[in-house]
Amino acid sequence: MIKDINLFYFYNSRGEPSIKTEILTENGIFSAMCGTGKSRGKWEKKTFNVKNSIENFLKIKKQFLGISEKDWKYFDSLLEKQKNIGAELTTPLSISCLRAATKNQIYNLFEKKSFNFPYPLSNVLGGGAHGGSTSIQEFLIIPSKAKSFPEAVSLVINVWKSVQKEFKKKGFIAGRNDEGAWLTRENELKTLDMLSKITEDFGCDIGLDFAATQFYKHGFYYYPFLGKKFNSEQQFDFVLNLIKTYKLKYVEDPFHENAFSSFSDLRKRVGICISGDDLYCTQPDRIKLGVAKSSTSGIIIKPDQAGTISKTLEAINIAKENNMDIIVSHRSGETCDYFISDFSLAVDAKFIKCGVGGGERIVKLNRLIELWYKLERPKMVKINYL
Repeated sequence: MIKDINLFYFYNSRGEPSIKTEILTENGIFSAMCGTGKSRGKWEKKTFNVKNSIENFLKIKKQFLGISEKDWKYFDSLLEKQKNIGAELTTPLSISCLRAATKNQIYNLFEKKSFNFPYPLSNVLGGGAHGGSTSIQEFLIIPSKAKSFPEAVSLVINVWKSVQKEFKKKGFIAGRNDEGAWLTRENELKTLDMLSKITEDFGCDIGLDFAATQFYKHGFYYYPFLGKKFNSEQQFDFVLNLIKTYKLKYVEDPFHENAFSSFSDLRKRVGICISGDDLYCTQPDRIKLGVAKSSTSGIIIKPDQAGTISKTLEAINIAKENNMDIIVSHRSGETCDYFISDFSLAVDAKFIKCGVGGGERIVKLNRLIELWYKLERPKMVKINYL
């Protein structure tokens, strides 16, 4: 039974106000924190001023006390009814309750006999809303040949270090962004040329998160460092050419957040993972729209976009019923909470998307390394296009 709930004013990796929650039960104290995004989708659950959310929750806290932590779905339903608190508070509260219900074993939420570990999908170079000289927001590494999760992490870290070394040699590094990815001074094509040589040496594949909504204005996709602007048809051809030229295995948000048909057309042309983030925002109704148009083969899952774990699982179930790959993702403004690591195992995610630069990123990968050694019969998930 929930005896008490405590809230603490914290900061995320960008130095922005955040909240740590604690739920007290007979079994102990169960805490949580969650990140927030800079590049936010239109349909994400709203966020509020942290101070106001805390004050508003304290006024209604009593209705959450006395509930059994095992009734975490009911707990979530109460959170979802609140109009004066945002995702910055509902999400960590929901995670804390689920941790209490599972006694800190969220990875075993569905009581599995064996565990499929996701591949890291790691951001090693950045641009877009996170800075740098590219409109494309994330250049991602997939350690496709890895036979174990520890090996997979070793590969992406080595690629990340090699990117720094090789790009710095040529004067292409302009620092690091808020996801721990290197900022490149070069345009998309030169960046991909160099990156592809590095990944080839390590036997890794490349993925791209365009976050195209961020640079789609007045009917055009703008690439200032290429000196280009593309209409929808030209953007389609550009994305298709990049997939073929650089043998991409993963492409996320290559079109703006309402371009369901463009996503669908691209998916029909290529046999890789075409994934949606801003397209869906972890919202069940948006996923149903995408399913109706066969828009994507993959979906980004960010619990704070949904606001509670119950709603997140609702979104995941719809996606799974329609054979979409689950990609559990971090946010750019992160914390050292490793919830998404445990959660990725629980829901059989194909990928866990997080960077490798910075403690708030690596803690999530380290957690999965720990579980790889602790759990019985661990194995890497099967992905037919890798």
